[in-house]
Amino acid sequence: MLISTTLNAQTINSFFNKYDHDNRFECVSVGRFLFSLALITGKLDKDEKELLASLRKIKVLTSKDELQPEFSSNIMKDFNKVVKRGKFESLVEVREKKEKVKIYIKEKRGFYTDLVIAVQDSDEVNLIWIKGKLTKKIVERLKNENNKEINGITTNINL
Repeated sequence: MLISTTLNAQTINSFFNKYDHDNRFECVSVGRFLFSLALITGKLDKDEKELLASLRKIKVLTSKDELQPEFSSNIMKDFNKVVKRGKFESLVEVREKKEKVKIYIKEKRGFYTDLVIAVQDSDEVNLIWIKGKLTKKIVERLKNENNKEINGITTNINL
């Protein structure tokens, strides 16, 4: 079971690393040290501290310029393979005109360990990977705070 967990983590990690060095993308990675620093120096309430303490890494890939449709499509094919292989669950999917937003989550041993957000436009791709050890209580609170209307579309996040 530990080997399976490691392989899945390497798969999403290797996907982000693959495009991290591609000149068509900007990459931002925030590690645990900065979350710890925010806990020490920030004026946070109890819930914010609990959430920050649960985070391990946030990595964001954003396309710099307009991407060729074929390249954009290939990235999303790679991404979908990683999601399927990693056994992520679909949390939310929103489509509006040419934009698609998909949010996936992975649960292990009663915790949500990975949250991946993919936003694809006809010529742009943005991918966000949040790694941590979020309790169901934290996610339930976030869900209740964020179930609302976005651009006229009512969102209802079910876990």
